[in-house]
Amino acid sequence: MKNNMTKALGLGVLAGFAAMSAEAGDNAGLLKKLVEKGIISEGEAAVLAEEANSEFNNSMPSWVNSLTLKGDLRLRYDHTYDSASNGASAEDRWRYRFRFGGTANMQNGVKTGFRLASGGTSDIGSTNTTMDGGFARDDFYLDQAWAQMDVSGVTMIGGKNPNFEKTGWFVSKALFDGDITPEGFELHYSTESGSTDLGFHGGAYFVQGEDDSSKTLDMLTMAQITAKTSLSDTTGLTLGLGVYNVEDEGIDETSSRSGNSASGVGYTPVFIDAALSMKTGPGVKLYATYVNNQE
Repeated sequence: MKNNMTKALGLGVLAGFAAMSAEAGDNAGLLKKLVEKGIISEGEAAVLAEEANSEFNNSMPSWVNSLTLKGDLRLRYDHTYDSASNGASAEDRWRYRFRFGGTANMQNGVKTGFRLASGGTSDIGSTNTTMDGGFARDDFYLDQAWAQMDVSGVTMIGGKNPNFEKTGWFVSKALFDGDITPEGFELHYSTESGSTDLGFHGGAYFVQGEDDSSKTLDMLTMAQITAKTSLSDTTGLTLGLGVYNVEDEGIDETSSRSGNSASGVGYTPVFIDAALSMKTGPGVKLYATYVNNQE
């Protein structure tokens, strides 16, 4: 009689703890202790664990399962040395980069995403923050905010998009830094031709997206054809042929990256990219890019 009452009491306590800890979805530690003390058997523990986890999963809103969150933190030390034409100055600094964002998959071909990042608004090619300012709090900015729709092999993306290399383009970082997150719209289409994957890409981005008495609507437009094929089991080749155009005023409006000047010339470069990947050993990738301004 006493053992039955003890067991019943133990099951009641366990049920209470299971209800309180359902949000955690893991009662393994509590069940193990009750089994060790002989209050419940291993079979009863297994049944209760399954019931608790089932209750937890059923109580979760469906949208939670579609949401993926991620972030990263990087600490670094920089030593830079400018060229003689820029005064040949040296600079030492300690910096950090923190990014946090998420992606929601709507399960109907639609995705949305966002990311916040450290850094400033003056340099589109960096999300690093220098450790200075006498311990003052640092700024945190919206780095991405986009929506994506996939329909019959066509991918459409709009908003403040991820970097070009994350959305389907094959563009050298010599042209666009990996931290740039362009604002506008993209269209990508991929198909197979034999053993080759072909891609067709187009984009229209707003360098200045407002037209009023003091501003003009300035855009960067870009198009590219890509081909990716396997030369052998360990070797692959990727090729890209593209062109983009930035209006004169748009070049001057980009944030602080030295050397950008319209000078009445214009900027419409054709670019060719090639990458040869070899998966032997640690892996080797040979990359080349050619750029020629048509203006």
